[in-house]
Amino acid sequence: DRKKDGPNNRTLAIIMGSFRGGESSWQTMASNVLDPSSADLAILIPEDDVNALNSSLYKRAKYKWTFKNYEDWGEAVDLINGTKWNGSEWRKLAL
Repeated sequence: DRKKDGPNNRTLAIIMGSFRGGESSWQTMASNVLDPSSADLAILIPEDDVNALNSSLYKRAKYKWTFKNYEDWGEAVDLINGTKWNGSEWRKLAL
């Protein structure tokens, strides 16, 4: 109950990408970052990241989103600006 615990939380910690390091690392994140600041946790993880889906951080997260884990992340870039990126020369410029 937030009223009992004090003022509303104004801190949001965000973890994006694959979880690495194992449970010991995730507990360290919780005890050194999330707990001292009473932060809510949001995660954005690949939909096939089994480590993240089974982690204590996943269970703790207030906000959870998943994304397709592309083999070619250029396909994701193609989606950024609709068809305006498609057919452009951005790949030649980026490489």
